[in-house]
Amino acid sequence: MRRFALALLLLAACFPNQFIEPDVGAAGEKPDAARGKKILLNRSYLKQGVPVTLVDALATPVFDPEDAVPLLEDRDGINSQVPNGVAGRWLGEVPVVAENCLLCHAGPLRGEWVMGLGNSFLDATIAAETSLLDEEKLKELAPTAEELGVLHNWLGYQKDLAPYARSKTWGTVAALYFTGYFFSHRRAEDFAWVQTPYFPMLQTPPPETDIPAWWLLKKKTRLYYGGELQGDFTRSLMQFMSPPGNSFEDLVAAEPDFADVLAYLRTLEPPKYPGRIDKKLAREGAVLFEDSCSGCHGEYGKHPSYPSKVVPLSKVGTDAARNDFMHRLDFAQHYNRTWFGKRSTMAATDGYVAPPLDGVWATAPYLHNGSVPTLEAVLDPALRPTCFLRTRDSRKYDLDRVGWDATVPSVCAGPAVYDTALYGKGNQGHEFGLRLEPGERRAVLEYLKTL
Repeated sequence: MRRFALALLLLAACFPNQFIEPDVGAAGEKPDAARGKKILLNRSYLKQGVPVTLVDALATPVFDPEDAVPLLEDRDGINSQVPNGVAGRWLGEVPVVAENCLLCHAGPLRGEWVMGLGNSFLDATIAAETSLLDEEKLKELAPTAEELGVLHNWLGYQKDLAPYARSKTWGTVAALYFTGYFFSHRRAEDFAWVQTPYFPMLQTPPPETDIPAWWLLKKKTRLYYGGELQGDFTRSLMQFMSPPGNSFEDLVAAEPDFADVLAYLRTLEPPKYPGRIDKKLAREGAVLFEDSCSGCHGEYGKHPSYPSKVVPLSKVGTDAARNDFMHRLDFAQHYNRTWFGKRSTMAATDGYVAPPLDGVWATAPYLHNGSVPTLEAVLDPALRPTCFLRTRDSRKYDLDRVGWDATVPSVCAGPAVYDTALYGKGNQGHEFGLRLEPGERRAVLEYLKTL
């Protein structure tokens, strides 16, 4: 964030009365994918944010890739000068930058940002007690009473959220837990924010997950790693409007916008594998995949199909913490009693959904918790490191093994290190590749590059 602060301050100083939210046009009767794209690129729906004039008072910068990755194109006004994960908007008379969907759902890969790719460079590891504000710098900026009020609201929101949203590792998020926290403070009848929670949060650490690719949405009839949500997806995309500040009226007003967003998400296509593919080996892999993998992950090519199948934990064997959490947290039951539950329902399942594999080459790390750095290691569990470094360089993508550079550190500790010994971060399970010979695994890997 700090490298954008000067540009923001100049904008605020030179054009204090010309800060406008980009025009995305009015919603129509039918979902409009083009309008949905404009909304994703340019709008935030949170009524929490940092005043534009006070951005430079933030003490902790936003995590960025080390390589200079150009920002997404087609962002208008101030949005062309701020990180992809925030957007400009008004809160009363104060222009602010506030979080938007692209904080998690646009990711850097091989030197460019990819719309809909989970952001492996997101840093949610800031300790709950860490100060987000440089008090001396704030004094220098001489904020108005209105600006200071907006800033302090944002700081209070961040402080209350911190215990439920902080991760132990770069690139993973506790989305299940912090969304559950928001809903625990929302009254079912009118979604009003209340101080006394409707259900208790759990004391065990929140299970962190990788961020799935948005282009898979068009194939899905279930959402989330456990396939807990079924029905219309429009309102489910709006769960992140549940922090304090947003009202029930805000939700209702935004629903047509998110119908357009959903229409756009269903047009997304995965990036094509950029390396050389051994076509003969890939054809051999296609036959093996059809025999061994398609029953769960679907079929591709001329006649694609996808079963949206929840694979029981007893069969897939992957880390059970997230699944256990969903059974013990009363999030689903409360969700179903709210406005959201009138269009979709949520219920814990007994396993994890085998995802579609379109563009799987680009979506490392793998498994629901991001515990396996390469696709090669998904197919061969013996290659999975006990811990590995999460790179900060989007160019360090191994096209041969298919995934992020998996350097093993000398000490298995710190936010840059993925430690599979930690709660919810185990890399066990999904050992179906062991049924294949080494050469067969290589052939399947080559085929997966083509999807």
